[in-house]
Amino acid sequence: MGVEYTNRKGDLYRILQGRTKTGKPKYYCSRKPGGVPVESLPPEFEIHEHPDTATVSVRKVRPSRILEQEIQFIDAQIRSLAGIDHFILDRNGDEIIVYLCDRDPKQVDQMIGKLLGPFGIAGGLGDWARQRARYSPVMRFTLVDEVKRHFQLERWCFRSQVDDWIPISAPAQTLEKLTRKFVPHLGRESFYELF
Repeated sequence: MGVEYTNRKGDLYRILQGRTKTGKPKYYCSRKPGGVPVESLPPEFEIHEHPDTATVSVRKVRPSRILEQEIQFIDAQIRSLAGIDHFILDRNGDEIIVYLCDRDPKQVDQMIGKLLGPFGIAGGLGDWARQRARYSPVMRFTLVDEVKRHFQLERWCFRSQVDDWIPISAPAQTLEKLTRKFVPHLGRESFYELF
């Protein structure tokens, strides 16, 4: 049957193998049948779901010095300090990027409730809308000192002239200090005032 992956939208991807022009194996994802299925990926490759669009690809494993408990800590802090449940954390090398849903799930449920009443919510339309929502990068924690476990924090600047990461913290601070100071601003107007 081969390796398969279901993304957050519920789309099933099959992992397939092809050949490059030089004859080396290459791996790719497809939602369509066909191709040569892969029984297992070599250890140097991984399946990656792009947080913004939920498209799936096969990529080479990117080495990371980020610890799993650091990702779990940020996850817990976002849930408790910002009160946000719908977000994605993506480890990209020595970075942890926070993606927020472009639509507030509570507002989606309210809108469906107003339009269709309890039948829309009971029918799972809120879940369907959340699965298909886009996510945007908003905050990035970058490991700058592996020994002391210090990070730098940046936020995405949404001004059309910039559209890039801008630093909002001193270059080297602990995750505890950064999350306590900046995470409560996620999903609020005060986020856009952080510089």
